[in-house]
Amino acid sequence: METKDKMRCPFVYKGGKRCEGHVTRVKAFGPSLDDGIYVKKVRVWCSLKDNHEGTASTWESKERMEFYPDKLPADIHHPVLALFDRGEREIIL
Repeated sequence: METKDKMRCPFVYKGGKRCEGHVTRVKAFGPSLDDGIYVKKVRVWCSLKDNHEGTASTWESKERMEFYPDKLPADIHHPVLALFDRGEREIIL
């Protein structure tokens, strides 16, 4: 994946600054159906801080890197969900 095609990390620090990293891994959580995966939640990992553990409380860090599909940040919403159209549960980018 070329630099221009990389999805920017969605993590936002308490001060409002967005992480400069990019998404390196995406995992879907939800049941498998006959026609693919029903995605209930999506978790992403960052090239700079992995899951941003230790940046905030454990729960807060998890909450900033795990999303319901309709709550994914706009700039990564379509690319992330398109990856799961392949029927894979976890994708390393």
